[in-house]
Amino acid sequence: MPTGAASALNAELKDKVILVTGASSGIGRELCLKLAAAGAQLIITGRALPRLESLETNLRKAAEPVSGPAPVLLPMNFEGVTGEDLDTVKEAIEKEFGKLDALIQCAAAPGTHAPLESYRDDLWLRVHHVNAQFPILLTQTLMPTLRQAEQPVIAFALDPNADQGQPYWGAYGTSKAALRCFAEQLTAELENSPFTVLGVSLPATLTPGRRQAFPSQNESDLAKAIDSAETMFKEISNAWA
Repeated sequence: MPTGAASALNAELKDKVILVTGASSGIGRELCLKLAAAGAQLIITGRALPRLESLETNLRKAAEPVSGPAPVLLPMNFEGVTGEDLDTVKEAIEKEFGKLDALIQCAAAPGTHAPLESYRDDLWLRVHHVNAQFPILLTQTLMPTLRQAEQPVIAFALDPNADQGQPYWGAYGTSKAALRCFAEQLTAELENSPFTVLGVSLPATLTPGRRQAFPSQNESDLAKAIDSAETMFKEISNAWA
């Protein structure tokens, strides 16, 4: 992308209030660094506060050249989150910013690579909660807050391989397929509205979660997290171009 075009996209992101789930590692972390460098006001979520604090330090450095705002940290255990927890998030965002320009959902639980008969039921439920139920309910809760923005954006990091019914993908495969279905459903519901819904299909990417779920996979065949984050960054930036 030419430098002038990149600068124009970055200008569109300046001071946009953006919540990113799964911000503390992998694609979410790399995406946050790009958004911070463009001057966005980030709200970063993840289950581990120390990792969010580490990311905060890097985000402040990335934002310095554009005098970008400091990020807001929002530690959250996606596995155990309740409706009350989500309402608290909504109220905090509205009190602090009055709106939300974008909700970007990168959080994912890998589960395990195993046949159905040996898959633990508690793990199945946790993976589906993180990968499907949580992002759906978070989107529902924050819709009124997103409506306060002129051009609200909702973006989902999708795994196209999950739609293929691959053997032994277990809860990860079915939950990511459900998330894609939800993104398509939401796109249809919000047609002819100010909303932009982005289901961003990403290649198989080397992240801590993927390394955990597929320990025998040849990592040289995988995309780098920074490259997948760049794909998401461009899609989100273009929504405001």
